[in-house]
Amino acid sequence: IPDIIRDSSYLQKKNMKIVAYDGSTVDPLSIDWKHVSPSSFPYMIKQEPGKNNALGRIKFMFPNEYDVYIHDTPSHWQFSKNIRPFSSGCVRIDNVRDLARHLLKDDPNWNTGRLDEALDNGRTKTIVLKNPVPVHIVYFTAWADSDGTVYFGKDIYNRDKQLIRALKKDSR
Repeated sequence: IPDIIRDSSYLQKKNMKIVAYDGSTVDPLSIDWKHVSPSSFPYMIKQEPGKNNALGRIKFMFPNEYDVYIHDTPSHWQFSKNIRPFSSGCVRIDNVRDLARHLLKDDPNWNTGRLDEALDNGRTKTIVLKNPVPVHIVYFTAWADSDGTVYFGKDIYNRDKQLIRALKKDSR
């Protein structure tokens, strides 16, 4: 909302629209932006599909209580960084086309050409996997490679303190 207040063309630049909870589109000019805040905003802001969508060209839904997705990104430059806390909690995939091909490899309805067309046409398409794949997301700040070398990373989500408290509690 602050970006919309600062730049009246922000929604258009980001290919976004305002949507009421009944699904109807709301004209942004009908909103008194100076008197709304994220906590009091009575609408949804929806980014339309397309190559610049924050979720990229494809997102993989999986059951979770946090609205976390595995998804593409229009910002592939981020994968060249060693540390990349650029997400709002979702999991970004660099080679999303390869992952989609792998997930759909046993589905005769989805060949490479059809998948490429679906990814490149800019329209929303829901694909339900015939054979769901379990997804487990784990957050590590310390790990060992196959040679046994231990690595320590930054705790960018501040989870280590909670884990240390739990480990100390269980060891008593």
